[in-house]
Amino acid sequence: MPSSRNEDSFSKPYIPIDTDVVDNIQHYAAGRIHVTIHFRDRDGSKKEMRGFIADTYTTEDHEEYLKMVDGRTLRLDQLIEVLPRETGP
Repeated sequence: MPSSRNEDSFSKPYIPIDTDVVDNIQHYAAGRIHVTIHFRDRDGSKKEMRGFIADTYTTEDHEEYLKMVDGRTLRLDQLIEVLPRETGP
């Protein structure tokens, strides 16, 4: 039976990320800035997702996540980089 915890969680302990990175993520969320996110998937492969960040949150296990407007979530220690998307010319 699936766990009630986020199915995208790594099985290893969470490693907190730099607070400056979290500040940038919160800035992108507050400014409704379209972003490109590069991250490592559970199997270690590099992945990319694009969209708008809704918020960040911390679980009772002290794991930090970002939540996209469309509902996708990502544990912050999976991040490689979060970049604002370029808009048209």
